[in-house]
Amino acid sequence: MTDRVSAPVGAPVATGSLGWIADMLEAVLDWSTRSSRRALAILALVTTIVLLPGIFTIPAVDRDETRFAQATRQMVETGDYIDIRLRDEPRYKKPIGIYWMQAASVKIAGLLGVADAKDRIGFYRIPSLIGIVLAVLFTYWTARPLMARRAAFLAALMTGSGIVVAVEAHLAKTDAVQLAAIMAMMGVLLRAYLGRGGAERPAGEIALFWTALAIGILVKGPVPIMVFALTALVLSVLDRDAGWLKRLRPGIGLVWVFILVLPWLIAIAIASKGAFFTESVGKDLLGKVAQGQESHGAPPGYYLLTYIGTFWPAAMLTALAFPFIRRSLGERGTRFLLAWIIPTWLVMEAVPTKLPHYTMPLMPALAILFALAIDRRALPTQGWLPRLATSLWAILPAVFAVAVLIGVQKVEGTVLWSAIPVAVAMVLAGALAFALFRRAYVEEAVMTAFLASAALFLFFFGLVAPAMKNIWVAERFKAVAASLNCPDPRIAETGFPESSVAFVFDTRSVSGTPAEVAAALKPGGCALAFVDAPQDAAFRAAIAKEAVAVAEVTKLRVFNHTKGRWQTFTAYRPAN
Repeated sequence: MTDRVSAPVGAPVATGSLGWIADMLEAVLDWSTRSSRRALAILALVTTIVLLPGIFTIPAVDRDETRFAQATRQMVETGDYIDIRLRDEPRYKKPIGIYWMQAASVKIAGLLGVADAKDRIGFYRIPSLIGIVLAVLFTYWTARPLMARRAAFLAALMTGSGIVVAVEAHLAKTDAVQLAAIMAMMGVLLRAYLGRGGAERPAGEIALFWTALAIGILVKGPVPIMVFALTALVLSVLDRDAGWLKRLRPGIGLVWVFILVLPWLIAIAIASKGAFFTESVGKDLLGKVAQGQESHGAPPGYYLLTYIGTFWPAAMLTALAFPFIRRSLGERGTRFLLAWIIPTWLVMEAVPTKLPHYTMPLMPALAILFALAIDRRALPTQGWLPRLATSLWAILPAVFAVAVLIGVQKVEGTVLWSAIPVAVAMVLAGALAFALFRRAYVEEAVMTAFLASAALFLFFFGLVAPAMKNIWVAERFKAVAASLNCPDPRIAETGFPESSVAFVFDTRSVSGTPAEVAAALKPGGCALAFVDAPQDAAFRAAIAKEAVAVAEVTKLRVFNHTKGRWQTFTAYRPAN
């Protein structure tokens, strides 16, 4: 007999084909969760398969991804794994952790026989993919003390199906690995909080907690500390007891963190003459707190307004879970999850610099909270609110698919026919999830919503993004360079100062003023310059001053997605 979770008794159930589908999904869920080992293996496999499309086929994305990847590639090329540099400039915004992980991924690929691994963006994304897979597994593990295996499995599926989670899995950045570290920490912290008496946690859990904290610090600095500290502080104040934190053995734990973190901090302090701390703490961290950086400022309420889009499809359950949350406020599990979510959310809303992925460390806690409500049969399935909320499982994919396909047609001038069947499948899966939920098949509806997300990821990451040639500006430059009769041309550009140019070509490529681009062509030989139309007159004046003879190769009209506008570049080569 299974521990099937459904809506409250009295809710309508499905018959006919809908009932047959629900029974099939029920059997799959029951088989998948017969043991935690099986559940974890299936979660790892399914998450990898769902997120893999696009990892190796989407070109390097400006801006942050290419900055991280190019800095890592320079480490691999120079062998300097202490200092962090982007072209000739120091890059001291984030610690070393993600660069080491990306470099290890590239090195391992090389050992496996991939000759051009350091030039392929997919290998720099592997740590992010692994980070999300681990975060999904740790979501299951974190949820287990609070609920049955089936509900914990659903919590993990909800985490892995989040839109922003999938986006971060496809970018060579810090946030996916940070999420894995935070989830490992919070799973241990929850167990310490739920424990009784003064007994310490097992040595393996204690080692996991403090090692994950050290990794989190090395990857993204203070964010993991903030999530853990705010949760622990709020719980200790509410309970008027902080003694439970002793179960984590903080004395020996902090020593271990220092052992892991301090060597690199000392090394970078020496290598940068202290500039790393001035840049990363003084400018990057405190700058984000003081004002919105790089046009990413937004008022409080931004994350609430973007929540449905970032955490679809699980976000649709939020309003439905409110009655359960209110009734269970006295329970330690609910209190822990709310202490995890609310304080950090408020801090992030207060900080002027905002990006959609900043709240990602809170989304597994929300998924666990929703799964806890499912486990207690506490989600209403009837009435206007459940109908409205879960109808968005089908409506939002339909709107997204239409908008994206129209965007492809406008940018590429063609209809992406291959993506249409997948778009239809994702809308139908969302509609099926809605129908199942209305018939009180709550678990099965959540599983089907996950399938809708899987189709969405294939639609966008696997088909649409790789097909939009005009938005990958550096790749368009590369195609022109490949048409020249020279194997390794010098590349210079003005008007597109993005790191993807350096990554697609090499660190020697020039991004600068029209005069600097003209100077790059002066030696003659195998060289190529890309000049944005507004800079063309200045470039021609510069080559006249330098007495450089050039020949026009072609013109390119591309869409700069970082600026949201079309640009026209003229490609020039030395005439001699």
